[in-house]
Amino acid sequence: MAQAFKGLFIQIPFGQENRVIFLLAGSACLELFAYMAGGYVARLAAMIWIAQSLLAALCVSYWYVENLLNAWNKKQFPFLITHSIILCILTFVLGSPQIADVSPEAALQAGAGIDAFSSIDFNYNGKAFLGYPARQYLLVALPSKLFGSSLFALHLGFAWLFIIGFMAFSVGLQRLTARLGRPESLALVPISLLFSFPFIPEYYLIFEQTILPISLTLFAIGIVLIALDEFSPAALIALAWVSAFLSHTYTPALAALGLLLVSLLLLCLKPSQMDMNLDRHQLKKVFLAIFGYAVIFLLATVLAGREDRVAQLRESSSAFDLLTSVLAVLTDRNVAFFGVLDLPILAYLIASLLGFFGRIHFLVSVWVIGVLMAALQLQGYTQYDVASIMQRALIILPVLLTAMYLIFLRWMASNSVGLSGRSACVIALSALIVLFSNVLHEHRSFRYLNSIVPFKFILNDMNADIKKMGVEQPKQVDILFFTDNQLMTNLKDYARYLFPAAHVYVSTDKAIPNEVANSKNLLIYGDESIAGGIAGLQLQAVGVKDVRTGAQVKYYRGRVE
Repeated sequence: MAQAFKGLFIQIPFGQENRVIFLLAGSACLELFAYMAGGYVARLAAMIWIAQSLLAALCVSYWYVENLLNAWNKKQFPFLITHSIILCILTFVLGSPQIADVSPEAALQAGAGIDAFSSIDFNYNGKAFLGYPARQYLLVALPSKLFGSSLFALHLGFAWLFIIGFMAFSVGLQRLTARLGRPESLALVPISLLFSFPFIPEYYLIFEQTILPISLTLFAIGIVLIALDEFSPAALIALAWVSAFLSHTYTPALAALGLLLVSLLLLCLKPSQMDMNLDRHQLKKVFLAIFGYAVIFLLATVLAGREDRVAQLRESSSAFDLLTSVLAVLTDRNVAFFGVLDLPILAYLIASLLGFFGRIHFLVSVWVIGVLMAALQLQGYTQYDVASIMQRALIILPVLLTAMYLIFLRWMASNSVGLSGRSACVIALSALIVLFSNVLHEHRSFRYLNSIVPFKFILNDMNADIKKMGVEQPKQVDILFFTDNQLMTNLKDYARYLFPAAHVYVSTDKAIPNEVANSKNLLIYGDESIAGGIAGLQLQAVGVKDVRTGAQVKYYRGRVE
């Protein structure tokens, strides 16, 4: 088994790339057949797709650990420290209500994935939450299937895709840096600067589907750079996986898919621009095959009917409104989309549009502006303010970083300018300080969740209390929640994921429902609206501090047996 796994990272001999193309063709045919036949055929396709997902994650993890071990052997301690800090932060916050959020939408999405595993076809080609492709929620629900439902598993379901995306991005940039003859420590600059954008840690900590498009964009950037350096089965499996997955997740990923497809075509049509030592004819054949593979997966979703309002524009918006929104993104501190890199990114976009960096960067800038416009103009499902709408444009951030870093590397090479490893470490350290600030202090644009801050602490207690009760069947548990906050009356949305068999009741008038009057296993909770107490009930006040907002949260709990 170990030998077979290592074989995934061996260069494909010339002429044997046809085997890869044959496998891609077979997988594409199975995808189309799964849409037409459904049932157990779709279940088989779903199982193969999940296995491919896990294999892609395993391969990226292997490359990433290999890089860390090489850094250890070379005593590149700044490299190790930077990556260790980032990974510790990304994993430490999982399941922590003091820092991370618990979104009702995330609970519904993970719940949809759990439900899908119980259906004949895994709902592989179906729709779920608000009509989005259900397939993405299978991966989101995997930790919950393995470890059971909990806040930790809910967070991990979204986090693991972002983490492997980050790993692929870091490995790809490190290989690009080495291929261009620069010190590998320079790759720490874009890797750490990724977290200086306030929106990235903010939406990571919400742990909801909005983080999936940027996760896959990070993965796609990294895996393309790896494939240009290593023409191995592992690289091609991972590239095919992400190219297909981009059409089956939250809508903004479609823009990333478009950029990936154009990039694959350009690499095939302009092989002279490839900074690599691989056989170009061999690579062109496989990249064209992956291009066709991704298009077939995309067409399958179109033929099945997309329901994610991909082309519905906002009503009553004018050119002036659009201009005002764009200016807000660039200048409003309440939005701060580009964070500390606002001016460098603005300079890059202007210079690229004026043609200073060549056609490729001109196209990248046009794509970036197009995504920004689409994010601001598309209707979606709710009318949001600019700060909230900009989560749709998260995918442009790693693309901008990569493009600017590539210009920086080539400028250094052409002008014989060097940047010491110590300077790179100082930049990386500064970016990590910004990361700590973003994690520990909530950005002012995201306080729409503050009104339901007590919920995550209450849910954490509920989950622990149900496990302590030791009931034979979870359906024997009744949960009663008192609140007059309309934003906290949707407890059943959370319950669908955390305790789907329990009976949940919400009281907005401090009245005890008749259904729970004689309950043997009753958990009672309430927010600050019941500070005066409920007649006939003894409730314990609980006070906790939300680290990010600094708010002192108070709620009430009790139990009747």
